[in-house]
Amino acid sequence: MKKSLFLFVFSLTAIVSVHAQSVLSEWEGAYEGEMIVGNTTRSNDTVKVSFELTPLEADSTWTYRMTYHSDKFGEIVKDYQLTRVGDSKIDFLLDEKDGIIIEMSLMNNCFYSMFEVMDNIYSTSLRKSGDKLQFDLFSSKMKEGTITKNEAEKPEEVFEVTSYKPGLHQTIVFKRISTN
Repeated sequence: MKKSLFLFVFSLTAIVSVHAQSVLSEWEGAYEGEMIVGNTTRSNDTVKVSFELTPLEADSTWTYRMTYHSDKFGEIVKDYQLTRVGDSKIDFLLDEKDGIIIEMSLMNNCFYSMFEVMDNIYSTSLRKSGDKLQFDLFSSKMKEGTITKNEAEKPEEVFEVTSYKPGLHQTIVFKRISTN
């Protein structure tokens, strides 16, 4: 009897583990959309973009590839690799495959990242909603920050805030075209 119970539990565990889904299984696939490129110093532009998130190593590493289909600049491929940090369902690394690695957090079905490049700060998000993904990137020059202080009765309650005016945004709503 004990042997039968053990075999039943072992078999059930094996079946469940085979059918266990990847933490990003609902995200995996190919998508297409049109990016709006907005800038505070000129009018908006648009470019068609395709996006792929495909597993390379089960529940650990994925291809994260954005391909820009520009009439003006030709096809530009950003072929990155997304890696899950250990068993975390929140912590990921985006490897640009050139020595640059961007930390990403997955919270409430949305990837977030922030990074600084040459005195500019960037913030990105990639949000899943049904079969659509929305990608947003915002950028601001850090040199032109505005510093203000709050008004408080006690000096120890006064603090400074430095704000940076966004000057660039990129937004895409991707529609799923296939699952992998």
